[in-house]
Amino acid sequence: MCSINIFDNVFDPSKWIGNFSANLFSDILVAIIFGIIISNIINNREKNKENKEKLRIIVRTLWLEIEHNRNQLKIMISELSKPNFPYPALETSAWELIDKQLIMDGLKVKDFENLLFIYNRIKTVNMIYYSMLDKVNWIEYLKQKPAIKEEFMIKLIERCEEVLSYINEVIPENLVPKK
Repeated sequence: MCSINIFDNVFDPSKWIGNFSANLFSDILVAIIFGIIISNIINNREKNKENKEKLRIIVRTLWLEIEHNRNQLKIMISELSKPNFPYPALETSAWELIDKQLIMDGLKVKDFENLLFIYNRIKTVNMIYYSMLDKVNWIEYLKQKPAIKEEFMIKLIERCEEVLSYINEVIPENLVPKK
């Protein structure tokens, strides 16, 4: 008798339509949920690829600027003691324009710390340089204020040597993420 009721339910048109529509609705719901999950996974992969590419471009840009600053530091150290030597300040424009959150999320903590230290020291060198230009006119007051000029020169050379030695320790291949 039990088996007859089961077959009656299967072949009864009113119950079959109800079961069919309930199954159809649940299948559609499951398909939508899985579709959303799969599309989120695909979107996250695409965003990660895009962020890695952005990070690679940003780090290469920073490293090119650091290389320029390294050459500039060498010139500054060798030529700073000569009077009336005009030299430009060090560059920090790439650091000021980048998305630092992307760098913080994408790089290892030590690599981000290295970049931060380099750029903080470069900004210190620039501050000393501009302060020296404000306080010591190289051409007119060179003979009247040699002690002030010498004080700024010593500080500036020390900072330049510190930044240069630190930059020489940081290897660019460690900073640039691999593909």
